[in-house]
Amino acid sequence: MFQKWPSSTTGARLHKAAGKAWPDYRDDVIATLTASPSDAVLFALHTLKEPEFACDL
Repeated sequence: MFQKWPSSTTGARLHKAAGKAWPDYRDDVIATLTASPSDAVLFALHTLKEPEFACDL
């Protein structure tokens, strides 16, 4: 399922739609986004608001 959403934009949409269920999807979304490091970093910074995590990526 997540292979269809390989960008920070679609990751952000999923994050918003998931709401309280987000922890169930987090690892899969991050794993998919790491195929594109820039998308992974943008997602961590702008959607998750986790600069340390973005730096680790």
